[in-house]
Parts: sequence; C-alpha cells; structure tokens
Amino acid sequence: MNGISFEVDASEIKIVADKLDDLSGFQRHELLDMMGGMVAEQTKERIASEKTTPSGAPWLPNQRGGDILVLEGHLLGSIDHQVSSDQTEVGSAMVYAAIHNNGGMAGPGNKVEIPSRQYLGLSVGNIAELETELGNWLEGKLQ
Repeated sequence: MNGISFEVDASEIKIVADKLDDLSGFQRHELLDMMGGMVAEQTKERIASEKTTPSGAPWLPNQRGGDILVLEGHLLGSIDHQVSSDQTEVGSAMVYAAIHNNGGMAGPGNKVEIPSRQYLGLSVGNIAELETELGNWLEGKLQ
C-alpha cells in the first residue's frame, strides 16, 4: 500500500500469540482480513467524528474552521486495508496522508506547517473491541 500505514505486533494480544500458529493459511488470511477491516473502520470513525489521536488528545483546529481532515472526503474514503500471508496493513494511498498524520512542512517551498493530526493507530477502546471480536472469532473456530 502506497502512502501511509501502520503496523501492530499481534503478539501483544496474548490470545493471538497462543492460537495463531495453529491456524491454517486460509484461517489466518480470514483473521487478518477481519482485523484489518475493523481497524480501517475504527480509523474512519476517528477521522469522521472522534477528531482525536489514538491516545485521546484532540486534534488542533484547522485554519479554515471546517471539519478537520474532511473537506471533500478523499482521505476518509481512501482508508483501506491489505492482507498478505502474515500481516494486514491499514492506511491510505493518498499522497498527503502522511503529512496529515505526522505533521510537517508542506506546500511550495515548504512554507506551510501542517500540524500532526494522528489518525492511524489503536486507542485503548479500539484494542478492547479487537480483542472481543478476536475472542468471538476464535471461539467460533474452536467449536
């Protein structure tokens, strides 16, 4: 995926570390696809309505005074996930995605400072939701 993405080490979620090695390739892909889709939706929710970093800090307002990170909805609509054999990536292929997430200088001659409005990452609530869904998924597979 071009643009910006982030990675979460699944070993931090104990239940994944305990069960992931026992999954067939198909099941692993299914799990990674489910998790990536959930994180993509959580990220869209952060952009569309939460307007905070994953740690809960509010984003700085923008100069135009409008909806932060949503002018025409291109960034919001570009959030997606891709699954490979052992990971899922969530991010955006938009060329300006990284500058909005990380902040920095932009524009002609790098004269415009864009504040960081981190939208990629997992909040405590996001992790809890993922753990619940992961537990439900594993329970369904183990029955």
